[in-house]
Amino acid sequence: MPAATQRAELTRDRTGENLPLVGVVVVNHNRADATSTCIASIAGSRYERVQLLVVDNGSTDRSAEVLMHRHAGLHLIRLESNLGFTGGYNLGIKEVLRLGADLVLLLNDDAIATPDAIGQLVCAASSWPSAGLLGPKLVMLNDPTTILSAGCTLQRGRLTHRGLGERDSAQDSEPCRVDSLSGSALLATTPLVPQTGLLADRSFVY
Repeated sequence: MPAATQRAELTRDRTGENLPLVGVVVVNHNRADATSTCIASIAGSRYERVQLLVVDNGSTDRSAEVLMHRHAGLHLIRLESNLGFTGGYNLGIKEVLRLGADLVLLLNDDAIATPDAIGQLVCAASSWPSAGLLGPKLVMLNDPTTILSAGCTLQRGRLTHRGLGERDSAQDSEPCRVDSLSGSALLATTPLVPQTGLLADRSFVY
């Protein structure tokens, strides 16, 4: 399902001083309206230490100009050509790490984060220090009571989304280990990057 039908949620928040800096990377390609909505959701986050970076992936529809006009002070990197999903995100990962990010959140341009989503992910990362990748529960944007993905399970060589199409419940909000995560929203701890490298360039996607 397209990420346009998604909203990020988790269960707990974290308060206090000296919180980790979360570098949020959003890649745009000819989708200014969807990306603008995503940016606005990040701006509305209750988590204070966020560094948002938008990578414009060779858009041909003046997306970059539209986004800069709508969002004053937006940190945007403009690419002359489309480097694909992996190329755009890899460049963004390098940039937010250079800016000092402690955690890196990759967010699809058509996903919308609830105000507590980033803080809840940071809380989960703190509670699960051995986890290299974390992901939020995803729910349908047009029906937030219905789950889109609560992580993925691997069965007989095939990945399936946990809870897909089911009614949301408190049980589905408890952090747990899963076989895989949806690429629509991924939080990576910075030690993971040098250990595993960046996204594989062969997974161009678009």
